[in-house]
Amino acid sequence: VEACPVIKANCNGVYGCEVEEDATTGLISRLKRCGPSTEQTRYLFEINKGLSQAASEANPYAVNNDLPANKRRVPFQNMIYIGDGLTDIPSFSLVKQNGGTPFGVFNPNDEKSAQRAMSAFLHTDRVASMHSPRYGKSDDLGALLRATVTRMARRIKAERTGVQVQDDVRLTPAD
Repeated sequence: VEACPVIKANCNGVYGCEVEEDATTGLISRLKRCGPSTEQTRYLFEINKGLSQAASEANPYAVNNDLPANKRRVPFQNMIYIGDGLTDIPSFSLVKQNGGTPFGVFNPNDEKSAQRAMSAFLHTDRVASMHSPRYGKSDDLGALLRATVTRMARRIKAERTGVQVQDDVRLTPAD
């Protein structure tokens, strides 16, 4: 992810797991580090408060400093969180309770994954929706992510300019 030119040009940090590649095949061979749920919510607060990863490493308690809502770099309502497991539940809840949008992903070919998606995420109202992890132009999650980003951008523009922007969605009666 960090090698992607778009990420390099537009992001000042990437949070996530670390994986190890097999030297001969170049394929991912194992998970080196996985952030537990407490680290994941910590990362969300670092992003929310505008703390760089370096600043947080230098002073691990800086994330606990109180900041007024208008001084926070990325409000939770401007966040989209995508997760796939039980360790994501605190982050789903944090983002959703503060106006952001959490999406869950699951493996539709794995019955246990589908059952967990229903019981742990959908029935408990922790996520907006659950999908297979496909983000392309014709994939449902990709379309929902683009629509969510568009809606957030319109809301931010309206807040900054004072001009209300209408959604493109028009509801019409069924034929």
